[in-house]
Amino acid sequence: MATVSQEHQSSPKVRIMPVIVFGVLSLIFGIVMGIIAPNLGMLPEAASVEAQNTDTLFRVLIFIGSVVFFLVQGLVYYAAWAFRAPANDDSDGPNLHGNFMLEVVWTIIPAVVVVFIAIYAFDIWQRNTTSTIPANLVAGDSIRINSIGQRFGWSFEYLTNARADVANPDGTISEGTGDPIVLNTSILYVYVGQNVELDLETRDVIHSFWSPEMRVKQDLLPGRITTLRFTPIQPNDASNPAWDGVMVVGNFNLYASPDATTEPLVPAAVLEEGELPAPVAFDLDNSATPAEGYLAVKTEDGETAYIFLSETQATGRFNRYRLICAELCGGGHADMWNYIYMFESAEAYESAWYQPMVDIASVPAGSPIELGEQVINSYGCSGCHMLSSLGWAVGVTGPNLDGIGSRAGSRTIDATGQSGNEVLNGAEYLVQSLRNPHSYLVPPYGPVMRVFGSGENAPSGVPASLYMPMPQEDLIGIVAFLCTQTGANPASSTCGLENWEFDDAGNFTGDAQALYDEISLIAGEYE
Repeated sequence: MATVSQEHQSSPKVRIMPVIVFGVLSLIFGIVMGIIAPNLGMLPEAASVEAQNTDTLFRVLIFIGSVVFFLVQGLVYYAAWAFRAPANDDSDGPNLHGNFMLEVVWTIIPAVVVVFIAIYAFDIWQRNTTSTIPANLVAGDSIRINSIGQRFGWSFEYLTNARADVANPDGTISEGTGDPIVLNTSILYVYVGQNVELDLETRDVIHSFWSPEMRVKQDLLPGRITTLRFTPIQPNDASNPAWDGVMVVGNFNLYASPDATTEPLVPAAVLEEGELPAPVAFDLDNSATPAEGYLAVKTEDGETAYIFLSETQATGRFNRYRLICAELCGGGHADMWNYIYMFESAEAYESAWYQPMVDIASVPAGSPIELGEQVINSYGCSGCHMLSSLGWAVGVTGPNLDGIGSRAGSRTIDATGQSGNEVLNGAEYLVQSLRNPHSYLVPPYGPVMRVFGSGENAPSGVPASLYMPMPQEDLIGIVAFLCTQTGANPASSTCGLENWEFDDAGNFTGDAQALYDEISLIAGEYE
């Protein structure tokens, strides 16, 4: 009997029904996976329009991948079962080849899918990166927001359209005639529906701005300004959102129960004459029983407290979202993170944070202490240090600055010994720590702090990535402010300053100009 060689056997007839069945099952599987998989904790909350667009693309990719996976794997297992060799058949299987239609199908379909994915992904990228006008709309005007990355922290500059007041020599105040007001923060403040546009720059190495909930990520490159855009949206349950926190402005008390006639759990702060109350952020206690006219919040100790709304000037709820550096930038990289605060509305953003901060910044600094508190955030210190009074709770690369005003005097001996320069008092130690930080290192920290010099360019021997200009006026203010960080009345500071007088409430009562001149004399040796 004549036989046909294996090389020339024709392919068996394709069974269409199994292919149709597996095709339908693959589509069903893909749809189910595209809908269910992203909702199983794969992705964090979608907190921006860009996040929704990106998640839609992700669902499409999950759908296509699931269809291909189920179809290929299903047909493999079906073929292994349907075309299995009979029992006791140890012969070689036929060598089949030459199915033209199959080759056409598996070439055209993947090509169409890849082209579709490329076009759709490009469309999503365009929608996520195209500038939306007006950008950074605040109080009816567009402002500029700069995001600055530096080892190891984030800082933000809000270039407002308001101008500061000017104190005249005759004691009068000229309102709105000073320099444009710039708000410096370590947290990015935005609101629902805002077209956020950030100008990103780095002051040392490459960093990467990444917010998982916003689904945005952009590298910061030395010598170049890059741009990032996103539009925050309401939380997932917009009808009944459980907000993380609330910003409160006013001279208010904290009560142990919703009863303003009782003794306050935490009394309102004592403000100096003419001093404006600063916005204060609290975690909302969403588990507390609501009480009309009150806010239930948590204190720093985790206790439930109540704020009587009649004692406040403004309130605004917000959610916190993590802001992370996604580029390995050095030993403190893991600690280079902070938050984005997303307010519930433009009105809440403006009344509970933006306008109060502008009002405070517009008032001429009455003392170097007030100046230092205003400008210290612009130097990125929160990335490496902790300081509770300013809400710095992340940095651990450098020494904790809580209580530094009480410790500064005890550091003079070691600072003198290591630097070879006689350090006379705690204020001079702080000056040296800013102008020449590597001359004395607090154990066990290494020489990673940048040098804050008085000139625009780094001096010889100092890498540009470790240098940042700091005007003498800012240096004096920061030193004065740090000297007040004693954990008690600033009068107990060990900075050794002669013009250092405070009342029982901790308010500075000395001669501001004399204090400025005293620290200026000390700082002059480090020009």
